[in-house]
Amino acid sequence: GVVTQTRAHHTIDTESDASSDDLDRLNNSSADAGTICWLRQEASGRAVTVKHQGGSGDGQFNLTNSEDFTLGANGVLTVIRVSTSWYEIARSSAATAAPRSYLAGLGLTVGTDASHDIDIAAGIARNSDNTDTLSLSSTLVKQIDAAWAVGSAAGGLDTGTVGNDSWYHVHLIKRSNTGVVDALFSLSVASPTMPTDYDKRRRIGSVLTDGSANIIAFTQEGDEFLWNSPPLDIDTTQGTSTASHTLSTPLGVKTRAWLNVHTTASSQAIYFRSLDQDDEQASKTVAPLLSIQDTGEENTLYIRTDTSSQIGGRAATSSAIKIVTLGWLDQRGRDD
Repeated sequence: GVVTQTRAHHTIDTESDASSDDLDRLNNSSADAGTICWLRQEASGRAVTVKHQGGSGDGQFNLTNSEDFTLGANGVLTVIRVSTSWYEIARSSAATAAPRSYLAGLGLTVGTDASHDIDIAAGIARNSDNTDTLSLSSTLVKQIDAAWAVGSAAGGLDTGTVGNDSWYHVHLIKRSNTGVVDALFSLSVASPTMPTDYDKRRRIGSVLTDGSANIIAFTQEGDEFLWNSPPLDIDTTQGTSTASHTLSTPLGVKTRAWLNVHTTASSQAIYFRSLDQDDEQASKTVAPLLSIQDTGEENTLYIRTDTSSQIGGRAATSSAIKIVTLGWLDQRGRDD
């Protein structure tokens, strides 16, 4: 839409009191260069999104980082006239823009229905492409066994029915036209099926279902996730050529797996590595040395997985091994 600028301060409402609307231009062909104007919301519950270069002609907006701005509660956009356009000077809102890749709070906890519910703590995060900030003001409860519906104690699955033995990624989502923030579960790490009008997201964690499609219990502290009952993922013979071992860590993302490893072989050298590293033989004397050796020995290791939840292993001589996954570290996009 278009509004004619007549004064230094305008409150902007939606057309016909709709729940949301866009402001493409602030028209005033006679405005002097250097004219400053403040824009804010007219009515609570009716969100207006000021669009970056959203329309042609006099009064187009040029916003910082090419990022649209929604006038919400306590939101103010300050712009200055330059030639025939308005350029952003500053913006402020209840949900202040967070730094690139920022994430705080938003911890995951198994809910009251421990098999199907996840409680998401209050927190704030920058979205996946760093164009918006998603703020959750209170705990949100989502149900993995029900189709997505807005709000707490409501369904959270983006599409289909919950599957057995499957990793589901938890995405915080937002409708930029209203500012509503919610969450969903998806098999997709980067392309969840988004509800209508929801256009911003950030992956904040992952959960695994068992053979009965129930969430497997875990705890979270920051970026660290621990299994309540760590699984024995590997019980095999490690050969002299590299073998890939699949762990109980989120599928589709690289994490740092926390492992207990054990061998029953005598006087052996076994080397475990990230598959991002070179394929090298285990040795007791030269690099890369070894991860474990000798009968009954156990070590705790941290190793980066690939996106298939795998690490590599190689032994100087074929040896019996066991690997338990204690948990994992997941940056959840902090370095993007």
